[in-house]
Amino acid sequence: MHRFLEKQRYTSTHVSYCYVAMTDRIFQVWQYITLMKRIYLIDCPGVVPNNVGDSETDTVLKGVVRIENIKTPEDHIPTVLKRIKREHIAKTYNLRRWTDSTDFLEQLARASGRLLKGGGADLGTVSRMILTDWIRGKLPHFIEPPRPDNETVDIETSDDKGTEAKEIEALNQDAVEAMRNTLIKEEKEMQDRENREE
Repeated sequence: MHRFLEKQRYTSTHVSYCYVAMTDRIFQVWQYITLMKRIYLIDCPGVVPNNVGDSETDTVLKGVVRIENIKTPEDHIPTVLKRIKREHIAKTYNLRRWTDSTDFLEQLARASGRLLKGGGADLGTVSRMILTDWIRGKLPHFIEPPRPDNETVDIETSDDKGTEAKEIEALNQDAVEAMRNTLIKEEKEMQDRENREE
């Protein structure tokens, strides 16, 4: 999401791009991307909803707040360290052992050369660097979706889920077939029109 999408259309005089960014307020209007002659993709600015029970850290980790505007970014690092497996952090930042988030930040500051006058670690800058890596997807992580309290059915043991999945798959195949037929019909109509014009 942080890079430009590949060029959608190549002609001798025109090249289309679809611009994307992880920061807010970059794109405030819809973008129309031409996929084919009469097929367009409409991309609109994203909205990240803020839940009522979200803490300040949850809001920061969703990417709602700009990293450079956070006053104390080091307060959010313990949550990042809890959500990511230790081996992924060690591999990403080439650190082996740390006791807590402050020790981790100090080691990373020394390893990356982010020091203040007098040789002290610049915890704010290193914390912003880690939060930026989190938001841009450099740190591998996942969060399981919440389950309702009354849902305790195991997918493998439920026969209803299997038949429901088969029905959904059949509906999807029907929809794909209908879409294919529609596109073929429209293409034939376009060819007929072009032939008539000639």
